[in-house]
Amino acid sequence: MNINKMVELSKAIDNGFPNSKIKKWVSEENLEDIELDTEHGYVKIEFYPKEDSE
Repeated sequence: MNINKMVELSKAIDNGFPNSKIKKWVSEENLEDIELDTEHGYVKIEFYPKEDSE
């Protein structure tokens, strides 16, 4: 995932989980494995980005 898409994704996460902290972010070939600590508990996100058509 390129840096611009990572920034967009981090903004979306911040909107969905305000006051959360990213505990782990691992980028793999077709997967972004993200873990958050929130005031209510722990959240695990497996994000599969769409492939670019370019």
